[in-house]
Amino acid sequence: MATRAEEGELKYLEFVLKAAFRAAMCSLKFYSYAKDWSGPLKFGVEAMEGTVKSVVGPLYIKLHDPSKEVLKFVDRKVDESVTTIDRLLPLMVKQVSSQAISTALQTPEVARNLASEIQRTGLKGTVSGIVKSVYTKYEPKVEQSAASAMHTLNQLPVFPTVAQAIVPTAALYTEKYN
Repeated sequence: MATRAEEGELKYLEFVLKAAFRAAMCSLKFYSYAKDWSGPLKFGVEAMEGTVKSVVGPLYIKLHDPSKEVLKFVDRKVDESVTTIDRLLPLMVKQVSSQAISTALQTPEVARNLASEIQRTGLKGTVSGIVKSVYTKYEPKVEQSAASAMHTLNQLPVFPTVAQAIVPTAALYTEKYN
């Protein structure tokens, strides 16, 4: 079975061809528009167009195929690099990067949902709902982590002494703040 690169398709750099095609189409539209509105210069533009076509046409034919081959070559090198990197990366890094990509792909959907929620309940209601859901979801985990951290810190010889000096002051300022 032939690979995509062998069939003439690009695996990673197809966007380059698409971008070049779009740029060419935009340029052609712009040129056509400019030619139509050139007024009395239109005949001179058409004469120049014929000259340019006769000079650039053969050059385009000579350079068109090699440029595709260069792009295919670069695409194959990118594929080799990606394969090598994929083989060398630890599984943990692959999982994290896949999660990051998944999250990035979900971001527009989350933004749309958030915008519709803001329209439905207003900004204050939406923020309040998000804070409540985050609090109820993570509060037990935070308490457990804090208790574990305090237990570990209390095992250090200096920490209880420092804590006895700092905690009353912190409690006083926290009470004033609240």
